[in-house]
Amino acid sequence: MGGGALGYHGGITMKWLSLAFVCALVWSACAIRAADEAKTGAYHTTFTDRSPLSSIETQAKRFGWSMTAWKASEYEKDYDLGAESFEVNVPESYKAGDGWGLFVWVSAGGGGGLHGDWREVLERHKLIWIGPNKVGNERAVWCRMGLAIDAVHNLKKRYDISPSRIYISGASGGGRVSSMLGVCYPDIFKGGMYIIGCNYYREMAAPNAGGQVWHRGYAPPPGEILIQAKKNVSHVLLTGERDPNREQTQVYYEKGFKKDGFLHVTYLEVPGMGHQPPNSEWFEKGLLAMEEMKPAGAVAATLPASSAVAVANSGDDSAANGALKAARELAGKDVVAGYGAFLEVARKYSKSGVAKTALEEADKLMENAENRKRIESAAEADKLLRVARVYAENKLWREARSRLEKILADFPDAPAAKEAKELLRQIGPG
Repeated sequence: MGGGALGYHGGITMKWLSLAFVCALVWSACAIRAADEAKTGAYHTTFTDRSPLSSIETQAKRFGWSMTAWKASEYEKDYDLGAESFEVNVPESYKAGDGWGLFVWVSAGGGGGLHGDWREVLERHKLIWIGPNKVGNERAVWCRMGLAIDAVHNLKKRYDISPSRIYISGASGGGRVSSMLGVCYPDIFKGGMYIIGCNYYREMAAPNAGGQVWHRGYAPPPGEILIQAKKNVSHVLLTGERDPNREQTQVYYEKGFKKDGFLHVTYLEVPGMGHQPPNSEWFEKGLLAMEEMKPAGAVAATLPASSAVAVANSGDDSAANGALKAARELAGKDVVAGYGAFLEVARKYSKSGVAKTALEEADKLMENAENRKRIESAAEADKLLRVARVYAENKLWREARSRLEKILADFPDAPAAKEAKELLRQIGPG
């Protein structure tokens, strides 16, 4: 009798476990399908779920604000997320599981729309764009920051976004806001591009200005937060030769970020540019510098997109099989090149049945510890080389030289080492 009862209850338990397992599978399949069928193109949207990190209390702790002063201020005290709106741009080539990142824009004028010249650059770098509307300079800074944080919180629910590729940016007053978020929210943003405007957490003297000082824009964040911002975030300060904020940006770079121990910071000065956003060429240079901290294992995200992708992505099995065969032959001679070739086949022929096979063969290469080490080392060396080129183009010889020397010291057998050696020869000794 007792055994029967035990068996009966065991049956019920197994029945419910099986049902839960089936439900889990269905949920998983729906989640994958939703990610695969996520909306692409440019669109206007709203959200209702606010991030806990966007609250005024959390911001006050991060930026060193006095809640008493906040309550006494004449600015708006908070915002209703449901009444706000955002502009999103998702390239047609977006695909879940493909290493896509998120580029969050804080505008000085208020509109969150994408700068048209940057569209192709963002697609090449596998970046989704989102910008909150009505966050111009006239608005309370905590509202501007909160909406940028909420943008990340909500878009991560709609798309498969790599946590290591979430970036913050803005121009002029938006650049100042984004520079504060880049330092005080390293748990969200892994890179920041502060364009023609930047704030810092220390007061500094303006050169040749008769005692004039630039007051700090905020207080340094709590200890561990600041350590993360210095170690794990890539900061790019981009200005123009004729930008009124150029001198301040340069001083903040040299006597602020660099002096205070930020490990990954780049200064870019666009020749002839005034107080305006950069063209696509310089915007891409900023992205390359900002991607410096991308994990070496994210090799797929480092592969540049090409105009041929859309044409080749036709499901042509004969062409795909030929490319797969070539990738196999290459992998037999060179593991690094073969791995990249398998990923390229999967990307170019994603509508063909060959794509799955190419990804499986790429994964098989990575199962071997020695192969993995070589592939990840090559990716890291290539990343350093791209950043070194940006520094060299801007005549920042010391920064370029240090990256090139690191390639030769740490990754002498990587494909990038040969070019690094030649570029180092051109730059000359320090």
